[in-house]
Amino acid sequence: MQRLGAVHSSAAQALSLVVLALQLLTQLPGADSALRYRVAEEGPPDVKIGNVAADLGLTAGTGSGDVTFALESGSEFFKIDNVTGELTTGTRRIDREKLAQCQMIFDENECFLDFEVSVIGPLQSWVDLFEGRVVIIDINDNTPAFPSPVLQLSVEENRPIGTLYLLPTATDRDFGRNGIDRYELIQDGGAGSSSTRRSTAGNPIGRVEGIGDRRGRSGDSGGGPRSTVFELQVADIPDGEKQPQLIVKGTLDREQKDSYELVLRVRDGGNPPRSSQALLRVSITDVNDNSPQFERSTYEAEMAENAPPGTPVLQVRASDRDIGVNGQVEYVFGAATESVRRLLRLDEATGWLSVLHRIDREDVAQLRFTVTARDRGQPPRTDRTTVILAVRDENDNVPVVEIRKIGRIPVRDGAALVPENVLVDTPVALVQVSDRDQGENGAVTCTVVGDVPFTLKPAGETALPPLPADEAFDR
Repeated sequence: MQRLGAVHSSAAQALSLVVLALQLLTQLPGADSALRYRVAEEGPPDVKIGNVAADLGLTAGTGSGDVTFALESGSEFFKIDNVTGELTTGTRRIDREKLAQCQMIFDENECFLDFEVSVIGPLQSWVDLFEGRVVIIDINDNTPAFPSPVLQLSVEENRPIGTLYLLPTATDRDFGRNGIDRYELIQDGGAGSSSTRRSTAGNPIGRVEGIGDRRGRSGDSGGGPRSTVFELQVADIPDGEKQPQLIVKGTLDREQKDSYELVLRVRDGGNPPRSSQALLRVSITDVNDNSPQFERSTYEAEMAENAPPGTPVLQVRASDRDIGVNGQVEYVFGAATESVRRLLRLDEATGWLSVLHRIDREDVAQLRFTVTARDRGQPPRTDRTTVILAVRDENDNVPVVEIRKIGRIPVRDGAALVPENVLVDTPVALVQVSDRDQGENGAVTCTVVGDVPFTLKPAGETALPPLPADEAFDR
């Protein structure tokens, strides 16, 4: 939670006596909708983003009576022409995938950088502060990749035709049309010809040749032989990702052939597209015909921040109808970030989640991940559930007051350097008060103690006309 205010000088009954008060920043009407821009990531410096003056309906020029502009925040990535109000990219390159606030954002309108710009009247007779936002547009600058160059899959012998096996998914740091578009299954280069088709969700996209199968299919590109052993299908799963699946299309007899080596390729939808591939080793094994099943598809719980290590949080439980090693269930993290694995401990035998390291809500407000239950059969069968842990805020942060520059009056070491004879109601500094806590714990009330020679007004408040010179501040 943040509050902004602008400091203005004010004469009282004597030139040396001034009063200080604090109010909240109120954004001017129209600012929230006016200063909204878009720019592509990875662009060079000086790329034009937008014209602040035009979007605010102001006339900017070079005369001494015109308004000017100053960037109060956001200068790490942006810069503004103080005369024309033209907003452009700075010297630091914007990489969307490296912006902390965009790490888990998959909506192109939700990754943005905020900035603040002050509009300064002639001779700084008034200053207005506006907030702006620049949406960062994703480009195709990342290649999709599998978790390993060699992927292992165990397939039971004698499985019915049409049996599906989930294959490891690739990841692409880009999203949308620049994200993963399709998967292809092709023959290993050393085993013969290959034929591929573009994937469509839920439909086979290619077949791979089996040993000894030399029967061609009319219409196949390049006349390559086709297989009756495996087929690849790609399904759209609820979270919007694509899940490659291997389908059994022929008889698998481990005694005749106990393994297959295939190549799984992934492409994104960029222009031009990027792609990578991995070796898929399929081992034919004996059977374990029941999978563990979680009691719930989703577990939700709340935990307090700063809970000591060892504090129990939640237990996930799954059961398996098999007996012996095929029915013994163990629990492991599935899709979980490094933060989850660093902060939480999962007991493989009981499914209890407990605190491993203290969690600061101001750093991590929610932990969302999956837990996989797998049995000890050969090959193991699995089930997964989603866990959502909300971190409850504790009042463990103190408010922070920062004195910042506004307009042309400099601030050094937290003090505004105000020249004497400055006009009354001249903005001299910006006071920012913040508290990293949430809700009531983050609500701040600001008061001024002591007899001090300045007053506080909202930064967005329209400045009053300057008082006559004989009432100006005199050091």
